[in-house]
Amino acid sequence: DVVAIHTKENYHCVQPGDGTEYSARAILIATGSRYRRLNVPGENEFTGAGVHFCATCDGPFYRGKRVAVVGGGNSATEESLLLTKFAESVTMLVRSGEFRATKIIQESVLSHPNIEVLWHTEVKEFMGEEAKLKKIRIVNNQTGAGEELPIDGVFIFIGLEPNSEFLEGSGVLLDE
Repeated sequence: DVVAIHTKENYHCVQPGDGTEYSARAILIATGSRYRRLNVPGENEFTGAGVHFCATCDGPFYRGKRVAVVGGGNSATEESLLLTKFAESVTMLVRSGEFRATKIIQESVLSHPNIEVLWHTEVKEFMGEEAKLKKIRIVNNQTGAGEELPIDGVFIFIGLEPNSEFLEGSGVLLDE
């Protein structure tokens, strides 16, 4: 693990936890990212047991079942289309009143007979039994109307968070 990064003369220095120090003219930082989460009750409890972040990986487990996709961007719309190859029905939950995806993907989603889009909709809770997701509590963020939606799986596509927290205060310029 890297515990510190600093500059010394014309070099950048990296210090791992064992007390050694490495220096170079340039450092490539490739820390990757993690999926952004909703941070609502039940999300952690049902991750891998109904809550997923990869339709390619986990979509085949939902053959003939009902799934929901959270998000309105390119990833969410593309993954919704992929999930129609497996799931009986796909319900997209979009917190705004429009997609942020490219026009051609929007048209494909909106014209697909197995995809339903719920606009202005947010997930407030994941609920299940025997360690398996069974339903979600959703709310319309304009009207405040809520309901419980029976569902077999939920795929969350609301962006990524960079694994760069350790660089704060290091002098490395970071953006949002």
